[in-house]
Amino acid sequence: MKTKLCIIIGIVLCLVSCKQSRQKNLLVDLLQDWQGKEIIIPDSMYTILGGRNLGDVFAYEYTILNYVDSAGCLGCNLRFREWNILLKEFQDWKCQVMPLFVFYPGNAMKIREIRDLAKSNAIDYPIVIDTLNVVNKLNLFPEDARFHTFLLDKDNKVLAVGNPVLNPMIKDLYLKIMRDENSLIEEDGKKVITSISLVETVLSMGDFAWQKKQQDTFKLKNTGEKPLVIQDVITSCGCLTVDYPQEPVQPGKEAVLRMTYKADNPGHFNKVVTVYCNAENSPIKLRVSGNAMEMN
Repeated sequence: MKTKLCIIIGIVLCLVSCKQSRQKNLLVDLLQDWQGKEIIIPDSMYTILGGRNLGDVFAYEYTILNYVDSAGCLGCNLRFREWNILLKEFQDWKCQVMPLFVFYPGNAMKIREIRDLAKSNAIDYPIVIDTLNVVNKLNLFPEDARFHTFLLDKDNKVLAVGNPVLNPMIKDLYLKIMRDENSLIEEDGKKVITSISLVETVLSMGDFAWQKKQQDTFKLKNTGEKPLVIQDVITSCGCLTVDYPQEPVQPGKEAVLRMTYKADNPGHFNKVVTVYCNAENSPIKLRVSGNAMEMN
């Protein structure tokens, strides 16, 4: 759980400018507060659509809870068409997941509107009409609507926060969590663990003109007997991005992590790269430094 939270925080920080330190701290505090928190959903609530009840939904390995109120454009907030596409994609990956919408309508007109939207989009998952806003009052969801969507486990505990329809990085995170928890477990229930070696853990990009991108690589060699699976790589700043292998790295082979740094401003930098994988010493901390110079 702690690893997943670190990944979520890393993604959020990458979406916030390096200069917005106060906002970063607030977001980190918010996500830490929700780590492993159980979402309370009364089973007596009324589902208006689909042939499923809440018991059917929670029989799945994962639930994506999406709380929506009546503020603003309802169709824009619900995005049923995009959710249908996303659910099909998750199902194609054999993920045992079902969305659950909880809607606080505000008035009867909004209920009619959501019925029409659900019918026109052939919604097959439950939409719960919460006329008294009970779910929000029980759980005290964040005020920021970006954090009204939660990936839950079978115990309704939060694994990840964020809307996968609106943010492809969040979608990838949800997919990684749902797939990796199974792919990194052997038949006897034990986690697949391997070992790695690194030639270096510190990388210097030297001096360069700050307007130009700089690129370099780290190499991780799989020295164990099991495939190496890199689940995610998080950087301490959005100005440093990393490309890494999406497929398992076989024993004896190397995983190449390609670093790209694009400075926002001139100056010396010293960034941390955190690699989450199935190695015995994961997470692995790497460091990238350099001097982005203003040149005439």
